[in-house]
Amino acid sequence: MAARVTGRGLMIGRRHDSDVVLQDTRASQHHALLTVSLDGPELLVMGKNPTQVNGSTRRGRVALEDGAVLEMPGGRFTVEVRGGSEWSDQAWWLELTDGSRFGLRTLPFCVGGGSDDQLRIDGWPPGALIFHAARGALTMELSADGELNDAPESAGTTELVENWDRVSFGGVGVTLRSGGASERTSTVMAAKAMGPTWVRFTFLANGGRLEVDMDDGVGVTRLELAELRARLLAALLRPKGEYEAGEAIPDEMLVPAIWPGMSNRGRVDLNVLIHRTRNDLVRAGLNPATIIERARKGGSTRFVLAPGARITVD
Repeated sequence: MAARVTGRGLMIGRRHDSDVVLQDTRASQHHALLTVSLDGPELLVMGKNPTQVNGSTRRGRVALEDGAVLEMPGGRFTVEVRGGSEWSDQAWWLELTDGSRFGLRTLPFCVGGGSDDQLRIDGWPPGALIFHAARGALTMELSADGELNDAPESAGTTELVENWDRVSFGGVGVTLRSGGASERTSTVMAAKAMGPTWVRFTFLANGGRLEVDMDDGVGVTRLELAELRARLLAALLRPKGEYEAGEAIPDEMLVPAIWPGMSNRGRVDLNVLIHRTRNDLVRAGLNPATIIERARKGGSTRFVLAPGARITVD
């Protein structure tokens, strides 16, 4: 049996609603929690009776590596890391204007002015900024209108995080910083964004299904898309005229392909649609920068493909 650790974690315990239920009466109701951090998988030991990692009894929070063996009353598990798809390859932190730093660890991580936010910033809307990990990269989703690097961004924007990015709401901002032992930068991360090697898009009655293989050991990722988002991907994968899949398609060709006969649609509508589609990719565990690339100042969009990628549109 295999269980996938998602952003909310994987609860192991004797309670019937645990993700993995232990039958041994020595196990606690909530015995251990597997989570995904920006540094990799971690185990939070909560049970009273012993939990061992690689043969050593451990308590509290324990960083895990690929192949780690976990033993607890009623269960023995092996940790398998598949291509780092659930965390960022870099260490990231938020830097406030007063110089304070807050590390991003468990994902997703929510920042805002609400009492339930993991980091609370006065003056921000509740749940204003949400961080996700996707295929070794860090992405951010704005759930309220704000600014990214002093440029206005609307609610629903999802972007790949880059070192020194600055996000603000209501004039109150934070800076995103990355580093670690090797001080890796987003340039290294971006160089890995090669696009999928295999893509299949299938039209459905009210939308479409996208299947991609990034050739990173994770396997095929599948997601279903609403009608307009499906039209966007179809127009990028099977463009009209002289363009081919993987090339930048001008807005003047994309807009009528998505909204035929609707002359009132334009670049703003396209930007919103792209943002929403990128959100779907993030939720499916994909790095949106490796799938949809928008020209920095707008004007064209392309479906990112690895060299020699195989494409099927049904």
